[in-house]
Amino acid sequence: MNKMDLLKEFEDILCHNLFCYSKDWLMNTPKEKYVKQWKETKEKISLVKEIMKDVKLNIQEDIWYLVRNEELEVLGSFSTLNQAIVFAEKKKKEYMRNCDSSEVWVEIEGESEKIYIAKDYENEETEEIE
Repeated sequence: MNKMDLLKEFEDILCHNLFCYSKDWLMNTPKEKYVKQWKETKEKISLVKEIMKDVKLNIQEDIWYLVRNEELEVLGSFSTLNQAIVFAEKKKKEYMRNCDSSEVWVEIEGESEKIYIAKDYENEETEEIE
């Protein structure tokens, strides 16, 4: 179970409570004796939904993509995969220009699985003059 699962469970419980305090299936009006509880429960549902949005944003922000070389040095860290790939390609070109065939890849922080490996580039001076 993670934070989002727990928040969804809270939301379900609160929705059930709101249903119990409501006059009808639409949950638009409270039963006469439960007006206060009905209003409080609606507020709680609204707050839980806000927290769920915040948690969702934080989950996305917490992922970091690392660019590493064969010596396992971190060359850069990025919040999006696209940024990491562009940087890895740039670093691979630099290594190829310097006659170093070091491998450069992107991985998700905390994991050792290579999710993207920078391409090998042909030597740029391949054109021959006739």
